[in-house]
Amino acid sequence: MRLTLNIRCLWQLGFIPRFDGYACRVALPLCIFLVICILLSFNMHRKTSRNDEFLPTEKIHYPRSMPEATEIPIDLNQSSWSLHYGIIIDCGSSGSRVYVYWWPPHTGKINQLLSIQPVRGLKGKPLIKKIEPGITHTVGHPSKTAEYLQPLLDYASNAVPETKHHQTPLYVLATAGIIASDEHQSFKRQSLAFRDQQTLLASIRTAISQSCDFLFSETHVDVISGKQEAIYAWISINYALGQFDHDVSSDDQLTLVELPGFHPMMHVRKKTVGIMDMGGGSVQIAMEVPHNLCRDSAMGSVKDLMSEFSLGCTQTDLDHTYCVYVNTFLNYGSNTARKLYVERFFDNNLAHVITNVSQSFPVVSDPCLPIGYREQVTSPSGDQVITLHGTGIYDDCKNKLRHLLNLSTPCVREPCALDGTYLPEIDYRHSQFYGFSEFYYTMEDLLHIGGAYNYRQFQTLARAFCNHEWSELEKWQEQSLHPRADQNRYRLQCFKSAWLTLILHEGLKFPKSYNLLTSVQYIHGEELHWALGALLYKTRYYPLRELQNHEMHHYKPPWVLVELHYANYMVVTCFVIVLAAIFVYIRRLHPWQRQIPRVPTMSYFMTEEGQAEEGLHVAEFENKYFSGQHS
Repeated sequence: MRLTLNIRCLWQLGFIPRFDGYACRVALPLCIFLVICILLSFNMHRKTSRNDEFLPTEKIHYPRSMPEATEIPIDLNQSSWSLHYGIIIDCGSSGSRVYVYWWPPHTGKINQLLSIQPVRGLKGKPLIKKIEPGITHTVGHPSKTAEYLQPLLDYASNAVPETKHHQTPLYVLATAGIIASDEHQSFKRQSLAFRDQQTLLASIRTAISQSCDFLFSETHVDVISGKQEAIYAWISINYALGQFDHDVSSDDQLTLVELPGFHPMMHVRKKTVGIMDMGGGSVQIAMEVPHNLCRDSAMGSVKDLMSEFSLGCTQTDLDHTYCVYVNTFLNYGSNTARKLYVERFFDNNLAHVITNVSQSFPVVSDPCLPIGYREQVTSPSGDQVITLHGTGIYDDCKNKLRHLLNLSTPCVREPCALDGTYLPEIDYRHSQFYGFSEFYYTMEDLLHIGGAYNYRQFQTLARAFCNHEWSELEKWQEQSLHPRADQNRYRLQCFKSAWLTLILHEGLKFPKSYNLLTSVQYIHGEELHWALGALLYKTRYYPLRELQNHEMHHYKPPWVLVELHYANYMVVTCFVIVLAAIFVYIRRLHPWQRQIPRVPTMSYFMTEEGQAEEGLHVAEFENKYFSGQHS
């Protein structure tokens, strides 16, 4: 009995631990570890794709250029929680406006700007509110300043979801209309002294801080110069036209940009467009110029006409670093030019008085007015009155206006334009310009040739219009043949046509063969404002957070050679392989089990001598072994 018990113990203690215990201890931790890896991998994939969860339930396209006016307005009640908003309040001398914009999450690409677009109402039009008069009448009365701004703030609050107010930046920018400067004589009566400006700005800061919960700080209120306003307008136009994009087609004009420094860098990108604007009091031009002009100390005082800036969120952004020339030619606007032109009649001692016309006031012929049209004008001193009699002679009109260009003024630095002011060289074969305000109204309202400019075509139509009798033009107006034109447009069309060509070709020195000027009022069906460019510039650093998040969630160690969605399949494959290995290992244990000697049965004890089983040798060996130890 003792031998039998010893044999059983050897078999049980040797077999059970080597099969059940070891296999389970190896397989179970591996299975748990692989399951955890799979769960973590899918969770990581879910986190990196989290932006998909923020997309609107309805598909919204985010165009690079400004959408057309016919685009379906965005429903702010849906998907607005994934969007961002910005507000610009333009405080001018005659009134103030509020502009509300929105943009989707940044793409995470370092060379992409924010896709800023105006918030639209139910009819698809941008949400803009204007109030009059200007804010200058509230100086010294903080309560009136708050009361003045409240309608604009309420309008913006209703346009932006309430949950977004605390992260929506609000900027208040006052234009040159409230600046007291000798350079802005036309605004002198409406402008403020510096002390009054600071008082007004302080009142604005206090009013906004107490009236709304938008993202606002003291630096968000500022007075911008005419130069800054022109730069913002230049940014708006080029942004809307897609000139800041990087999807280049065969029709796009490219330019080679050289950024100066210790190690000059060459970069190829889209060529931007220049802008020209003729208002009532001034003419303005803005265009990109080589970077060396912005940094050349030899340029002297003319460097004040240029500004270098970046729209990118990093200092090394070559795609969005620009040097822009901006110049405002005061007193060269159409209305001011007309005023100066009429005053010349009195300065010339009425040399062109028509003596054969019996009138109570002297009659003077005016080739810039329609044939037969008459109007009375008073001298600046108020002591003389004359009657202007239109003759409608286009070429004579241009000759009389030419002396207003002051072309004899000494040039400060070559090449020069109006008033001897420096104007950088322009590559007229490849430089495209867009003309606004009077450039468009003069070409389109009565001549209907707005768009691509052609000098010969414009001259022919302008000359023909000047030859019409005023009585005939009155009939056109009564019949509404030209709905855009009012009586003032009919009266001054001949004058403004002559003045526009003189400014363009003799004042700004554009050749008459130049055909890359486009007169427009709208870009993609919308009238653009400098507020868009201002917001784009002031929010240029906003993509940094998205870029950092994008890098963090798309970072892969150097040993990762495949994309994440392929890595998930690799984990599953490894899991299957390990399970297969465990299965094979367990299967290999079975042959080893079968090779273990059987436990001796009772037949062993009943065998005769010479017929011992294999187990007998084991028993004899152990018996001898134990007896030897006892001895």
